[in-house]
Amino acid sequence: MSDDTRAPMVRYVNEDKSNIRTTLPESYPARIFAIIQDLDYPFEYTMFVPYNTDKMYINLNAGDFFDYATADCESINEEDMELFEATARELEQLEQEGLLEEEKDYPTLYLDQLFMCRKRKRRPLAARLTSEGYIPKKLVYLFEAVDNEV
Repeated sequence: MSDDTRAPMVRYVNEDKSNIRTTLPESYPARIFAIIQDLDYPFEYTMFVPYNTDKMYINLNAGDFFDYATADCESINEEDMELFEATARELEQLEQEGLLEEEKDYPTLYLDQLFMCRKRKRRPLAARLTSEGYIPKKLVYLFEAVDNEV
């Protein structure tokens, strides 16, 4: 997409100042793309459709996030939609409450990373849980709690 066709960033799409539309499409992957579009979310993902199938795969970049020197990814499958949407809505709620407002940051920008941790039931590298590691201090508790989730 060229810069001249890129839509301006819009933080709120609903009257209640939430980012994610109240009613999401029923089909996967339309639900994923609705959340991505509503959050105006710039995370790194790849999408591919294997030849002669009706499957589609969306992979999030997990390189150097869980282990050093890796070219890793985590897929969002149809079975993952409940977890993906719940994680998005939780981060959106924190954003509405003003978390990270002082830092001029948005909790929803960490959706891909928190989703991957929750799906794998694994914390990221310890170095990622520092301000230099890109996870804001006020969100670290969410990543540290991953081990304790059932």
